[in-house]
Amino acid sequence: MKITKMNNELRGLDKFEAKKIILDFYADWCGPCKQLSKTLDLMAQEGIDCLSDVEVVKVNVDEFGDLVNKFEVRSMPTLVFLSRSAAGSYIKVHQKVGTFTKERFIKTLTCAYE
Repeated sequence: MKITKMNNELRGLDKFEAKKIILDFYADWCGPCKQLSKTLDLMAQEGIDCLSDVEVVKVNVDEFGDLVNKFEVRSMPTLVFLSRSAAGSYIKVHQKVGTFTKERFIKTLTCAYE
């Protein structure tokens, strides 16, 4: 699993090559967001097989209001699971609010991309 921080160059999502992208909407001041970030970092370091084709893109809600509105994010942390379509664009396949344990994250990921 690769973790990338959203920036203006990546904003349109067309620069990504991963088939599966998870947008992690967070705020620097959000306690649960920090907890989720630690969990995601740990999983990225562990190199878990089922996550090898996933890229997590961290989206700061205070900097990317257009993406917050596009994906109708109302609480943080929010994870938006996207899958690349045959046409090459990303489609939303799942959205989940709140923090996760590693086990719950993997289960949610598996269900989202079935």
